[in-house]
Amino acid sequence: MSINKSTLALIKYILDKKKVSIKNASMHFSKNESTIRREIETINLHSRNKEIILIDNGMLTTSLNYTEYTEFIKSLSISQYSSTPDERINTILISALINDCVNLTFLYNELGLSVTTKKNDTKLLKTILEEKNLKLTVLKKKGIKIEGDERIFRLLVIKQLQLIMDVNIDYKLERRKANNPFENYAFNLFIEKISSYNSIINEKILYFINNIKVNISYLSRKFLVLYLSVSVFRQENAYPLNSITNVPIKVTNHRIFNSDLENQEFSNIVAILDTNPSQPFPFDEKLLKLSNIFVDNLLLDIKANIIKKDQFIKEVYYFMYKQISSHYLDVYFDDKTVNNVEIALPEIHKVISNNQIIFKDKYNIELNNIQVSTLSLIAKKWLNITASVKRKSLKIILVTNIVYERIQFFEELIKSYYDVTLVGVFTLYDIEKIKTINYDFIILFSNRMLSVIKEQFKNAIKVNFFLIDEDIKILNSYGFNPSKKRILINDFINEIENLKPTGNLEIIEYIKENYTDYFL
Repeated sequence: MSINKSTLALIKYILDKKKVSIKNASMHFSKNESTIRREIETINLHSRNKEIILIDNGMLTTSLNYTEYTEFIKSLSISQYSSTPDERINTILISALINDCVNLTFLYNELGLSVTTKKNDTKLLKTILEEKNLKLTVLKKKGIKIEGDERIFRLLVIKQLQLIMDVNIDYKLERRKANNPFENYAFNLFIEKISSYNSIINEKILYFINNIKVNISYLSRKFLVLYLSVSVFRQENAYPLNSITNVPIKVTNHRIFNSDLENQEFSNIVAILDTNPSQPFPFDEKLLKLSNIFVDNLLLDIKANIIKKDQFIKEVYYFMYKQISSHYLDVYFDDKTVNNVEIALPEIHKVISNNQIIFKDKYNIELNNIQVSTLSLIAKKWLNITASVKRKSLKIILVTNIVYERIQFFEELIKSYYDVTLVGVFTLYDIEKIKTINYDFIILFSNRMLSVIKEQFKNAIKVNFFLIDEDIKILNSYGFNPSKKRILINDFINEIENLKPTGNLEIIEYIKENYTDYFL
């Protein structure tokens, strides 16, 4: 029996839980307990040195850490892995993007797949392409070719590439550590083909990054690098865009290619990127008016007031600007780290879900649960700001992949409990930077990240995003002090006077830089 996507998911599930009953595992995967036991037997048979999963009195445990888990996957050959139709289709799509045509017979022979599997997959591929208004063309004695709207084809394949790629701090594509054998095969195909164009790709990435002057979140960074890589490759191989996405709001014009169509579509892509701070979007009178109405209705329904309401409206405007662009491009950076916002913030979530019709009527967009949840967190953040008091600060760092708006929510949430100052936000690919920062604690939301960080840094704490009672107890035990902090008036006045400011604007800028938690 081969390893497959399901068995790898079972290992990861047990790794995350550390200890779980067979009953709960069977319920989680919607399988009977005997099937779970057979899968564990298969997993252990493929382990070279030891049993990966142990069963003791109906409980499942593993001694693996995340690094050992990825090493186990890396040790599997294609012949030891049973692929899913989706994995095989993704391999075909990537092959079709980087080749003029794909010889499926050769491809499936190389992957050790049967003629019957090839026929079934070809039928499924045709269905997928038809749904995207793309066409599978058979070239006699050559293979297959995918034709149609180049814009749609590129985005379809980029979405698949995101699943098998990582990107480092230098904006270079890397193999995802948890890639299975089929994903590694597809990764190698893509990287080998685009390597000839790396100098052009890197030049355009560097040019863009130097001009946008904001930090780009991990998922957006990966998408950006993939989009530029695919766009350069396709243009260099005589497959230019033949259409652009009709986004109903004005976007900032970015010129990075020689083609006007390529630049217009790239500008649409930039509009959906998650950045910190938020990139300045063009003024859109209709959207700003709707954002004002949305905020007024929200505050009326929840019977609340918010200080700096104009900033709250601006944040809603920026968020909806990105979501409208994402909707028309059909590209989303789903954040799966934070779940159950509707349970933690039921009233706000319900009100926002009901009030989103304001945007639906004008832009034909319906927010999904993740988007409603993020808007709920933005609203709750401003409610927390309004209710917060200023306390003595500990310097904290967040290590996470979650998007900017959700980071802001967590920052204000933890500040509502403790005197903390957020001095940095990093992904696992940025952690070397932590060595240059003076901090008290590192906060994380996943056990996988915790295990990696603990190997190099002190005072790392894993908490739940919404800070449940158990988290509060843990943070209290580490000395997070909820006592209030007050600033002596004379000390503050002396500090300002010692600046010898030339005017009020200089004082304001100094306060913004050094006392953001005390003044709005």
